[in-house]
Amino acid sequence: MSLPLLATNQHQSLPYLQATHQIEPQITGNFGLANTLSRLGDTHHAAGNPQVAHDAWKHALTILDQLDHPDAQAVHVKLHHPDQSRE
Repeated sequence: MSLPLLATNQHQSLPYLQATHQIEPQITGNFGLANTLSRLGDTHHAAGNPQVAHDAWKHALTILDQLDHPDAQAVHVKLHHPDQSRE
């Protein structure tokens, strides 16, 4: 999944991200899944679906915490300050 697709039309990218979410662990392992979930949350947030975004970010954070990965902090910020965490 390319980032330009996400930036071009977030509503059109949702099905692709959701499909990626289903196969990601088989390809890249848990970090890849967490990364996809985080991006899925970003896309849902931008599309005006805050609860779905929160759920995706929470799942991503759980995985990143289990991996003791430094990206967990950024996802934590998204969960607690979703409108302030946009890069």
